[in-house]
Amino acid sequence: MTAELIVDARNAVGECPVWVPEENALYWVDIPNGGLQRWSAASGHLAAWTAPQMLACIARTARATGSPAWKPASSSSPRT
Repeated sequence: MTAELIVDARNAVGECPVWVPEENALYWVDIPNGGLQRWSAASGHLAAWTAPQMLACIARTARATGSPAWKPASSSSPRT
């Protein structure tokens, strides 16, 4: 088995990876920088949001069918 780098996010500490099959996307946090990142397997696009404090982990919540699986608490647009 070999490992392949799919995105060079340059995180200080990238942790708590969560795969969201409905979005074909991987989310994770960059703890010291207060970042939430999302990588799309379909497009290869990386989006990032910054929180006002360190984020330690993330978790999915139950939502009605058809609604987004994730929504950042901030109304800011993601960094691309």
